[in-house]
Amino acid sequence: MKIEQIPVSQIFAHKDFSKVVEDYCSESGNPDLGSAIPSLEWYERMENADLFRICAAFDDDRLVGIVAVVATLYPHFGKVVASCESIWLDKDYRKGATGLRLINKAKVMAKEMGAVGIYFGARDGSRLSQMYERMFVPMNRLYWKKL
Repeated sequence: MKIEQIPVSQIFAHKDFSKVVEDYCSESGNPDLGSAIPSLEWYERMENADLFRICAAFDDDRLVGIVAVVATLYPHFGKVVASCESIWLDKDYRKGATGLRLINKAKVMAKEMGAVGIYFGARDGSRLSQMYERMFVPMNRLYWKKL
């Protein structure tokens, strides 16, 4: 298993990208937002400004996991804070250490971008949320209202 940070354009160009998007959205997507239409242009803009990084897990040439981190300055506090924008791991790889390796890579990327901390989010009640509760300090609860 190889885990490496790569340009977002390589993720978009990978043969397994559409499966990743489909699987991610079926598990983590917001139905109010409709079908996913990832914007390579927007991701590249953030990447070029060093506000976005993505890491991928490969089993040979198969894309089996991704983690993406966004960094932003919190103006009120004058500090850079990161958030895990996306994390996905193929169901066949969830029993091993690959998921933890992706989480650890997210923390490294956030620190490299100058963040003082990183937020991780997951659907309430999900296995991922239960794991995060054991690993991290619960901070905020997020709510949604369609406009």
